[in-house]
Amino acid sequence: MANDPNQDSTYRLRVEALQKVIDGIPRFKYWIAQATNEQHAQQQARQQQSLAQQQADLAQEQARALALQEQQQQAVAHQERQARGQWLFWIGLVFAAIVAGWVWHRFIRHRCPSCKSLNVHCTGQAELDRFKGRIKVREKNSRGTNTRFMSTTFVINRYDYACDECDHTWSEKKKEELGA
Repeated sequence: MANDPNQDSTYRLRVEALQKVIDGIPRFKYWIAQATNEQHAQQQARQQQSLAQQQADLAQEQARALALQEQQQQAVAHQERQARGQWLFWIGLVFAAIVAGWVWHRFIRHRCPSCKSLNVHCTGQAELDRFKGRIKVREKNSRGTNTRFMSTTFVINRYDYACDECDHTWSEKKKEELGA
């Protein structure tokens, strides 16, 4: 009991007296109130600063999310454009094949000169003439391209055709390189 200061009556009396003196000093009360107000203001400022930091972090996170979403949308749009380009490529390729087939059928394929029928067949081939000639050859090597002339043998062949529709026969001569 001797160690507890609150149990000592003299100590208690002195504390009460000091408390009366402190409570009686108006300037001291003002200082305590002002210090308390400053502490509350600082605490509120810290809370406001923490709230502002949280709002800034939230705004940054939202901006990152929007940027990521924009990137994803751009990636999807790029993939769609690429897929559309592939479709256009294949459609163009099919169209080119159709046009090439039409050109071949209309202008290149053998037709009967009298009835224009496509039902013709080759009835024979004969070699008419053989001679030496020169052809221009391009060679590609590590130093670039090189052009030179080579000797070769040319043949003039006669092809005989017959029409299955009108029984018309005709022949065509073609100059061809031997062995080609």
